[in-house]
Amino acid sequence: YNPYRVLYEMTNTQDKDRVFGNAGFHINIWKEKVTLDLKSGMDIVNEFRTQRKPFYTYNYPQGWYREQTNYVAQFNSDFMLKYTDSYFGDRLTLTAAFGGNNMMYQRRSFKFTIDKLDVEGVYNPKNYPAETIPVEDFYRAKKVVNSLYGLLSLGWQDMVYLDVTARNDWTSTLSPGNWSFFYPSVSASAILDKLFGLEIPQYVNMLKVRASWANVGRDTSPYAISYNYNTTDFPGGYRLGATLPDYLLRPENVATWEVGLEAKFFQNRLTFDVAAFMSDVTDQIYDRPVDYITGAKYYTSNIGLIRSKGLELAVSAIPVRTKDFTWTVSVNASKSMAHLLDMYEGWDNSQPHQTDMGTTIGSRL
Repeated sequence: YNPYRVLYEMTNTQDKDRVFGNAGFHINIWKEKVTLDLKSGMDIVNEFRTQRKPFYTYNYPQGWYREQTNYVAQFNSDFMLKYTDSYFGDRLTLTAAFGGNNMMYQRRSFKFTIDKLDVEGVYNPKNYPAETIPVEDFYRAKKVVNSLYGLLSLGWQDMVYLDVTARNDWTSTLSPGNWSFFYPSVSASAILDKLFGLEIPQYVNMLKVRASWANVGRDTSPYAISYNYNTTDFPGGYRLGATLPDYLLRPENVATWEVGLEAKFFQNRLTFDVAAFMSDVTDQIYDRPVDYITGAKYYTSNIGLIRSKGLELAVSAIPVRTKDFTWTVSVNASKSMAHLLDMYEGWDNSQPHQTDMGTTIGSRL
């Protein structure tokens, strides 16, 4: 095997064109207190890739060649109607917003692979021996997600804050009974010294406590709930794909709880931020193994309850700060533990699962 060939002839190329941008309007409806924002954007990528393996390459004594084209486009259009005002002598601040988004995603891919070359050093889709059958792979995907969302933010005398959000998505990747999913969030924070009138030392600049709960939903990839068929070596023959779909697939869900404390000292030159969190991940979309008697290897379904708990600590310090120079040092540390509490119907997390490799998986991740 010639290292020169590996270094100079085993090449990968990429020719990439990308167009992206956005345009929008900001409309002042009433005294800059009521505004409307309209925006639309796009991101289009077109790629052509090649991969070459010359003669006498390891595992490819007669060479190898692949061409691949990829087209990916994403379009987003959204609006946001916002109201901002203050009351009671600016002691109460309020921001309310309502908006929506339309996301369209497209992808087209074609891959052509030759396992053997006919003429050495010639890399094109026609250069293969008569007994070689090129491998062609096609992929087409479309996805649309429509969303509506809202926000309410309140503040009282710059010491107590409350934020509430809500969002609903409608996705084309799930069935009509499950393609709509709603996920809200609530967060609150308070400046302790202002709230309770505490007399704190001058070197303490802020003591802030916060708590939040958030719920996040997620859909799946295009055509995950549809059957697919693959060709066989027998002319005109087809067989089921390796994965059986579930038409009643539900969106994944993550619920997170967090409490935290933030403190700043010495004119904000020393900052501590500590938080404790817990999250539950449910209805994970997972391809779980099934008996080969079904004609497939996997079955896509909603499974599992994973509960994670942990602590996070962030410390930031400014040892040196002058008119023209600032030196900031930051340290982050975290510890978390996740437990698999539920897998699927009939699963007992007290009994370890025997895998094909002879290892076992218990209730811990």
